[in-house]
Amino acid sequence: MLKTAFLISAALILLYSCEKTCYCESNTMTLKFISYTDDEVDTIEMRRYIKGTAFSSPIDTILITDSANTFSRSADTVTIVAGAERYRFRSTFDYTLFLPSLGRTIRIDSIFEIQDAIEGGKDLQCNCLNRIPYYDLNDSTMRTDSISPSILIKRI
Repeated sequence: MLKTAFLISAALILLYSCEKTCYCESNTMTLKFISYTDDEVDTIEMRRYIKGTAFSSPIDTILITDSANTFSRSADTVTIVAGAERYRFRSTFDYTLFLPSLGRTIRIDSIFEIQDAIEGGKDLQCNCLNRIPYYDLNDSTMRTDSISPSILIKRI
């Protein structure tokens, strides 16, 4: 009886030791300006804030330009893809974007990121990203493609 219990315990330990859990990496958001001219968005002042402080605790200010990022146009939309980590929009901060050419400030906060995990065998590849289903843009909640999230800024 003791031998049987030992064998069952050993089998369970081996079975569970082959399981692997991968916690997905933090996702980033792409910036998209809809109905803006290239000149209106060629220089953007991005300010990061400590999340949840109502934009009262700035961390740093960075200029987003085409010298360090990829700008592309498709029809009426300018898409900006971050070239380095410091230009990426993550759920760990709140942001303001200032467009000097228009004198306009845009507030982005409450970026909600779901901490995802996948489970599998010992050969499981950990190459997943968390989902970001929504964020707030100027105090309005905006839904986004949670797998490939974008911040959509429409010209007013």
